[in-house]
Amino acid sequence: MADATPPATRAERRSRLQLADGAVRILIEARFDLDLDLVVARTVCQLASAPLADQATRIAQLADFLRQRAARLLGVRGFSFEEVAVAGAVVGGSLGDLWGRVEALKQRRGDHLLKTLARTARRIASVAAASEPSEPATSPVDAAAPAEPAELALATAVATAREALDQALAQGRFGDALRALGPLATAVDHLFEAVLVMSDDPRQRAGRLALLRAARRQLMRAGRLQALFGAEDGARRETTARTGGEAAAGDVG
Repeated sequence: MADATPPATRAERRSRLQLADGAVRILIEARFDLDLDLVVARTVCQLASAPLADQATRIAQLADFLRQRAARLLGVRGFSFEEVAVAGAVVGGSLGDLWGRVEALKQRRGDHLLKTLARTARRIASVAAASEPSEPATSPVDAAAPAEPAELALATAVATAREALDQALAQGRFGDALRALGPLATAVDHLFEAVLVMSDDPRQRAGRLALLRAARRQLMRAGRLQALFGAEDGARRETTARTGGEAAAGDVG
């Protein structure tokens, strides 16, 4: 499998899939603290007799293949594609962490906290996406230090979340990591309510965007949370708009 040559027969392909599934299952279920990318790179370099450029391609292909098998295994175990993708976006090559992260997301799927974190992450991502193209690329504006109470509260919440996440993630307590982000989401919402993030003052705007990006970095440590509940929220908004429109039409009639 390390030489990444296409299987010659159907039986060989099936054998490779079984071998890959077995290796991935061991890495995930035993929670081995191994970097998948590093293991793959070492294996390919030791066993393959191809030029370095070809080896780099094979390393990328094999690592991606094993991640796909990991996602399949977790899907068989009852986890959704969305949960696997959200957690997989931040685990890098550590499949040992993937199971714990996905499990924490599934256990809290119906919690108000997880929906709040997802909404907050999407809100920050939306503001960041709208602001980054207009921010100067060659002459950055000095950011103003936090001054408003909501700014100071968010700066404190970011620091507190960072410390709590350092401890929880180091110990594999992924559910605690999600809980530690609750106050941060509250502080982000308060900032949006208390101040105009996209202020006309470039120093204020830069400072507030910097705070939101710092908050986003902490949220991303728990997963790509903005991808959660996206389809559900979209369907809910569509239903609300449709039923609201029908009610309005009825009132007019």
